[in-house]
Amino acid sequence: MSRIKAYQGTERGMVRNENEDSLLLHIPEDPWALKGKGILAAVADGVGGGPAGKYASSLAVDVVREAYYNLTFLSPEEGLSRSFQFANQTIRNESSNTREYSGMSTTCTAFVCIGHKGFFCHIGDCRAYLFRDRVLHQLTKDHSLVNELIEGGIISQEEGRFHPQRNIILKVLGSSGDISPDIGTIELVNSDTILLCSDGLHGYASDEEIASVLGEFSVDEAGKGLIELSLSKGGYDNVSVIIIRI
Repeated sequence: MSRIKAYQGTERGMVRNENEDSLLLHIPEDPWALKGKGILAAVADGVGGGPAGKYASSLAVDVVREAYYNLTFLSPEEGLSRSFQFANQTIRNESSNTREYSGMSTTCTAFVCIGHKGFFCHIGDCRAYLFRDRVLHQLTKDHSLVNELIEGGIISQEEGRFHPQRNIILKVLGSSGDISPDIGTIELVNSDTILLCSDGLHGYASDEEIASVLGEFSVDEAGKGLIELSLSKGGYDNVSVIIIRI
């Protein structure tokens, strides 16, 4: 675990008045917590505009972190899933009790690294990628209307990037009732890179452009380079990036 290098960064962009993204990168100082629960990273992108969206995303990452490390006797997958359930209920409660936050919600993608095993939990359209041998693999599936149209063969991947309804998200934290986040597990090898990002990056930069940056630079330089890449496309959205290199 000592070889792991990590970066986190976020920018408001050049159009939005507020940054509604929130980030989490937690590396436990306690060696037993590090060995048993691992490194936890998450990116959340608030829905609802203004302070409501920001509050929803910040609640999500805070609750996920607290719940994941406090839940015991659960597998990493179960711990992540339960943490997302707690975050969903917390956001719903705040939305119901405070008029200012009525209807708020957020997307969230989390990743846990324990040794050479990776675990991810996902709802919405932030993404987790694995970059291995200079090839970028998308680990998560967007819960969006546009992705359903792409999977149904109605529009192409390229058309989806510019579709007028690309901001319609079908699954979020803050929903009524129980949620069912996507859960996944991967085996990691030395030199693997995990990328978590909001749609402010993948919505404007191609996989080839992202892979080029990850393949050419150190972790810190790549993180800053990906944010600059998004801004160079117009900076139309908040952009957030977490990189973990094994």
